[in-house]
Amino acid sequence: MDWIKTIKTLLKVKDIYGKGAKVKKLHDYANKIKPGKLETKDLRFFSNSKLDKRIAELDAYETQLDKALAENVELPPSGAMSLFGKWHQASKKSGPQSPEARKAATAYAKALDAYQKRLKDSLATLKAEQAKLPEKITFTATMQTYSRNVHALMVKVIKVPNPFVPGTAWQAEMLVLSQDVQRYSGLMGSVNARLKKLSTKNAEAIKNLEGLIKNNAEWIKAVQDKAFGNPDVLKKNEKATKPKK
Repeated sequence: MDWIKTIKTLLKVKDIYGKGAKVKKLHDYANKIKPGKLETKDLRFFSNSKLDKRIAELDAYETQLDKALAENVELPPSGAMSLFGKWHQASKKSGPQSPEARKAATAYAKALDAYQKRLKDSLATLKAEQAKLPEKITFTATMQTYSRNVHALMVKVIKVPNPFVPGTAWQAEMLVLSQDVQRYSGLMGSVNARLKKLSTKNAEAIKNLEGLIKNNAEWIKAVQDKAFGNPDVLKKNEKATKPKK
């Protein structure tokens, strides 16, 4: 099931989420500093040589999310229909209680059981990934707010003459950095919106899987009924989405 691989890959991205503590520290620090009272040692804290790398990572992650959101979620097929056809033919040719028909019925039942296991395994995986999404969504929203506040403070700092640092060069450097922080904040907002859509899409996949599991359980139950093996009943069910008697 490709969707399982897709969502597991997306939610394994640790680098982006692992930088949250540093951004929060910067945010909390910035809120304590008043424009006009900065010293050189304070400004060093704002230097972030890795910010370009973080932005590039967010850009790439945003692209991955877009691809995932455009992807069709393919639910696993049962692969049991050909076995159902063999059961029908054996029942029609040799009788519903013949060894041939019983053997074909057993093969079909085993295929349904195996399919049920695959569906339940897929469901468990998707639910586990879904459980990770609220934390990611909250994190990106928080980082967007924090970095937006840092940018606002930087803009104030740029406008205030500083006696400790030469004006134009320092202000130019701070302006570039503030623009990077603004870009980082915007990307966090974009990623946050996409993660919400990813959560909705995965929730729909989970709902569809639960429907398949319920429907497949009905077929498993139907196979256990000897009357279901009647050729006429089997013929009626060849194209049925739910078992008919």
